[in-house]
Amino acid sequence: FFLYGGTAAVAGRGEVVTPLPPLPHHWVVLVMPDVPRLPGKTARLYASLNTGHFTDGQITERMVKELKEGKEPSALFNTFENVAFAGGTELKVYRDHIRKLGAPHVHLAGSGPALFTLFKDKTRAEELYTRCRQQNMETYLVETYSPTG
Repeated sequence: FFLYGGTAAVAGRGEVVTPLPPLPHHWVVLVMPDVPRLPGKTARLYASLNTGHFTDGQITERMVKELKEGKEPSALFNTFENVAFAGGTELKVYRDHIRKLGAPHVHLAGSGPALFTLFKDKTRAEELYTRCRQQNMETYLVETYSPTG
């Protein structure tokens, strides 16, 4: 799905890819926090996780069901947020600041450091994008993509 676009559920070690219906259209404000790029960051994040950070799969199952029914996903989940936003980390400070600027929810993209928020309304997305840019944050405004149009 990285090559052709679309939405997919990925299992195993990333080798089991199941195509899903596309996410309903959204405007995405993507922020690249100005934090040091740390070698081995993803491995350290994995090492910081414990069994309590994982779910029983219900959140993913609900999201897949909602997408298949053409509904808006009720929740987004990334277990890395449990450790990336812990304590007073720089990413937590960025997340909290972006919320104060008007983001309804701020999520970690993959293992970070990129952060994103979704909007149905283009005007609200543009307003947050502008506020972030005014504060010299590396920020992008994009739309979700559906390979079917």
